[in-house]
Amino acid sequence: MEIENPYYILFIIFLIIVFIYSCYSCCQEYFNSEKIIRPNHPKWYKDIPDTHPEVLDLIQATSRQSKIVPTYTPNGFKLIKTPKDIQDYLLNVSKTVDRIPEKSNNIFRRTSSGLPPYILPIPETEKSKIQNQLLPIMEEWSGLKLKPTSAYGPREYRRGSSLRMHVDTQTTHIISGILHIDSENLNSDWPVVVINRKGERESIFMKPGELLLYESASLPHSREQPLNGDFYVNMFIHFMPIENTNG
Repeated sequence: MEIENPYYILFIIFLIIVFIYSCYSCCQEYFNSEKIIRPNHPKWYKDIPDTHPEVLDLIQATSRQSKIVPTYTPNGFKLIKTPKDIQDYLLNVSKTVDRIPEKSNNIFRRTSSGLPPYILPIPETEKSKIQNQLLPIMEEWSGLKLKPTSAYGPREYRRGSSLRMHVDTQTTHIISGILHIDSENLNSDWPVVVINRKGERESIFMKPGELLLYESASLPHSREQPLNGDFYVNMFIHFMPIENTNG
């Protein structure tokens, strides 16, 4: 039998190959997620109401600090793409690394409610590498010469988690970044809610592979809506102006 259009046959073969590869990728992701260990991680704190004295103190402290900490950018935040090599590395971590419980000294009931998050352990050398690679981006955006101060996570939040409006440490968390890495079974968005420079509430919606630059010591921010999904993975990086240091 003579083949009248060999290109048609090649096209069909190409579609079959694409289909097989897609199935393989989906199965690989599924089985990798099944292998991840998430140990029992009950909460050690009791959720407290918005009328609790600790929450009222948080509200006052947040308002006070946001007015006295210097600001450096017009909007206080900017959403950009995470460099591909960083996202690829962190996404692989999210899909393959066993979780460990978050330490109690990093979670406070005045800001957090719901189940405490997990930590995805990565070497400190990798954290430093990520911070150093992002340093020029943070400096260009802020107009400051910066010094890395800390990196948290990756941290995996669980269904029902929420964070009250707050600001970060005013001496060391001046210019910061949230890297949104991954999520599982997300039923609705989990926006970062900020009080913008106009004093208005504004929601910032992030996709995996995006990086939120923000002035975390002066820009009130929260995740007030409980997480409507199984898991949500972020990493946090913080910097301070070199002029604020003595060396």
